Amino acid sequence: MMTIVLYFGQKKWNASRQLEDLFDLKNYPELREYMPKLKIKVVDVAHMDEADSEKLKSDFKHVAQYLIKRSRNEAYEPEEPTFQHFDDFMDLISELDHEGVDEFQEWIEANGSDEVKDKMMNFIDRAKAEGRAEGETKGIEKGRAEGETNGRKEGLANLIIVLSESGFEESQVFEKAKARYGKYFSDEEIKRFIVETKLGA
Repeated sequence: MMTIVLYFGQKKWNASRQLEDLFDLKNYPELREYMPKLKIKVVDVAHMDEADSEKLKSDFKHVAQYLIKRSRNEAYEPEEPTFQHFDDFMDLISELDHEGVDEFQEWIEANGSDEVKDKMMNFIDRAKAEGRAEGETKGIEKGRAEGETNGRKEGLANLIIVLSESGFEESQVFEKAKARYGKYFSDEEIKRFIVETKLGA
């Protein structure tokens, strides 16, 4: 059995390549005997030799060459920008490096083939659609939360008015309001509501 780690970090891999060394077993020494003595093969993608990256196949070659360039603060400008899975490539580098994606997008717009430009536009359209959908979901959730908060504020204000008009002392109003709305508002907020409601009455 061989364990291979594809490491995509910008910093060079400097951890041990022995599997057992990657686990902190100081507090569990009895487990060490069960840990396999296994050497891991680390592929430090961003620090590969460019010659080695040329041997890679499919879109992973683009990923490796992209990360190699970015680790040297160089722009990624592929000689033959052809992709089998362009969206997957863009999704991956978007997760790894936001700034580089913008630079790569500009390069594609200036130098890419019509096919790759179309793929780039499709990716951008999909990303925008996903962003809008996520924004709408967050907006709905935020609106619902704000609606619930406003409803509770209104309910608290009405309770304070009813109790005050019924002749309850301010301390009694506070205790009853706290019993009903204490899990939603702090003591200070309830006291402020009492003062503001009385002033507005």
